[in-house]
Amino acid sequence: ATPPTRGTRDLVLRVDISYSLGYLKPTDDFPFGSSANTAFGTPGNGGSFGFADPDLRIGYCYAPNRLGFGLADPREIALRHVLFHDVLHERPQHPR
Repeated sequence: ATPPTRGTRDLVLRVDISYSLGYLKPTDDFPFGSSANTAFGTPGNGGSFGFADPDLRIGYCYAPNRLGFGLADPREIALRHVLFHDVLHERPQHPR
């Protein structure tokens, strides 16, 4: 997919964000999945987040039972970091 003509800056969320064919793609500001950057997914309401990573052949979903803290829920990031960095030995999942 071609990148947006006006850049990747989301004026509402005030972050650089990259969508391709309706799915969120990893960026430097919002890394997720393996370092191959083949993951794609979407955030949801209240801190939920789901994505697939074809490089590692894994699907990931975080669905809290209480509304969280917005786009970057620290609970979700901590859980994803343990899975991808500590268990699968991939890149850190914390935003820069």
